Amino acid sequence: MGKKGLSGIVTVILFVLLILVAVGIIWAFLGPFINQGGETLGGVSECLDLTLEAKGCVSYELITNQFFYNVTIERGADNSELASVGIILYELDGDTVVVTNNTDLPGSLETRFYPHIRQEATSGVYDSFAVVGTILTDDGQEYNCEQISEVTSCT
Repeated sequence: MGKKGLSGIVTVILFVLLILVAVGIIWAFLGPFINQGGETLGGVSECLDLTLEAKGCVSYELITNQFFYNVTIERGADNSELASVGIILYELDGDTVVVTNNTDLPGSLETRFYPHIRQEATSGVYDSFAVVGTILTDDGQEYNCEQISEVTSCT
């Protein structure tokens, strides 16, 4: 009859050990994510700081169905390291094209003028544009930010 009490204690100890093992396995999986916090987000936090504004756009046609655009972009006061600037041109029917520039990038609080952007429209003239950016993260990786600026009309 003394064995029934001993088996209850052994059962409780086994349950406690099983719970500790389960907690250890869960911590081994989730611990790195919890300890690193925002570091695992890549360039998302830098993209939140990046401020690019579409300031102006002038379109003109030199050759039939070949349109050119002069675009002005202004950058705000941020510390993000730009790898490239993308100019998104919008057609009236909703089609878009992205023209990338990775040579003449605006620094903090600078304005850049990009002349003679050439693009053949598929169904008409691009009537507006917006600006996106690609940044370099702290570990040297490029991260494409979502659309940064408001859409601005071309004249």
